[in-house]
Amino acid sequence: MNAFSKSSNVSYSVSFPLSGAICFPVSKSDYYFKTLESLSINYKIIDPSQNVVLNYAEYKDNERFNGIITNLLKLDLNKTSFQDAYIILTNTIHDLKQILENGAEE
Repeated sequence: MNAFSKSSNVSYSVSFPLSGAICFPVSKSDYYFKTLESLSINYKIIDPSQNVVLNYAEYKDNERFNGIITNLLKLDLNKTSFQDAYIILTNTIHDLKQILENGAEE
């Protein structure tokens, strides 16, 4: 099994048995993950904040959940109208249903 670990906000470290490790930028993670999958190379992603091993779909779902949470936490309810709150809630529910129904597929 190959192991990925996020060494910083800038790059991922990829470890392969008997061959050392490589790094790649987080901004290109989708490209590298899809490339490894197309080559049928098994790997896991290690989330350093939780020490949890994830597969690609779980990793992408977590990224999307974190994005939703971040957007909700940025809301200033004192400056949000009822209509805006309703739209935000509707969009959030839609996004969460998509994650649960489709996983990382987009």
